[in-house]
Amino acid sequence: MDDDRNKVMLIIGLTLIAVMFIGMIFFRPAKPKPGIVSPPPRVAGKKTEPTTTYQQKPSQQHAVRRVGPRTIRGAEAAAKAREEHHAEIRAAGAKWLEKMIEDPTISAHTRELYAARNNPNVQAGVYYLYNGDKLHAAEEFEKAALDPENRLSVRFIALRQRFFLARTQKNMEDYFKWGKMLGEMLKDNDLSFFDQKQNSEFLDRIKYQEIYYKARNDKAMQEAIADYLLNEKKGYDKHLAMEEVLRRIRDVEEELQG
Repeated sequence: MDDDRNKVMLIIGLTLIAVMFIGMIFFRPAKPKPGIVSPPPRVAGKKTEPTTTYQQKPSQQHAVRRVGPRTIRGAEAAAKAREEHHAEIRAAGAKWLEKMIEDPTISAHTRELYAARNNPNVQAGVYYLYNGDKLHAAEEFEKAALDPENRLSVRFIALRQRFFLARTQKNMEDYFKWGKMLGEMLKDNDLSFFDQKQNSEFLDRIKYQEIYYKARNDKAMQEAIADYLLNEKKGYDKHLAMEEVLRRIRDVEEELQG
């Protein structure tokens, strides 16, 4: 009887120990997460500082430098001095250029080339062209080309640049407009200092191109040209004259597209 009682007590004791062991495993306190500092025990009468974590960024105070009126006046004076210095350099350069242009010991080609290159509008046009701004470049070249006060060399360089711009942009209206102006200049002026012959060859070519370019989509104009060939040229009949007109149109189109 006593043995049975002892066995029962032993089983109960072992069961209690097992329950305590399981409770220690599943109900132990959680470990604090890394980076978080647990607040210290609260002390009566003392304020508790906020919890510090790694996620919080320390406050930074940026110092703002105050600029006083003396500093501002100094900067303005320096800027004014630089501008005056640049103006003096430009004036000296213009004076040197004027003297060189009038120097008979220097070749006409060099003198006129320097005059053209130092024109403000030509310089601005070259600057815009270099930076890919063809619109403003064209405007500056137009100003230089149409200014009657400019030297002939300046107007020629500007007009030629405007003509080439129209051609590269495939703007046929401007191409013929500025091309005819350039042709008139070559016909009426001595530009031998730029190795240009004084004749009407360039003007005649531009006018020829314009006629056949405009005739490419104009049947009536094609027939009018064919009639002209029949009346003015020998060896043509109506069919051959029209074939010649169409051939010339094709040649002009290829030339302008090149």
